[in-house]
Amino acid sequence: MDGADGARKAVREQVMYGADWIKYYSDRRYHFETDGVLHSMVNFTDEEAKAIVDEAHRLGKKVARTPSVATASPPRFAPAWTPSNTATA
Repeated sequence: MDGADGARKAVREQVMYGADWIKYYSDRRYHFETDGVLHSMVNFTDEEAKAIVDEAHRLGKKVARTPSVATASPPRFAPAWTPSNTATA
C-alpha cells in the first residue's frame, strides 16, 4: 500500500471480499529512547491511517486499530477521528 489512495483502495478490496470490519496494525517494533520513553515505529502515515478509517466508515464498516505495544506513546491522531483499540462506529 502506498499513500492515502492506496489505503482507501485496500479498504475497498477487503470490503469487496466480504470484510465486516477493517482491522489494521498501527505500529511495529518498539524501543526505549535515552529519555526513558517507549517509542514505536508506525506502519502508516497520519494521512494513510485517516484514509483507512474514513473509507471504512464511508462504506459502513467499523474499524479496529491494534498497536503492537499497549503501553506505547499516545496516538498521534486528531481526536475527531481517532481510531482506538476498540471498534469505532
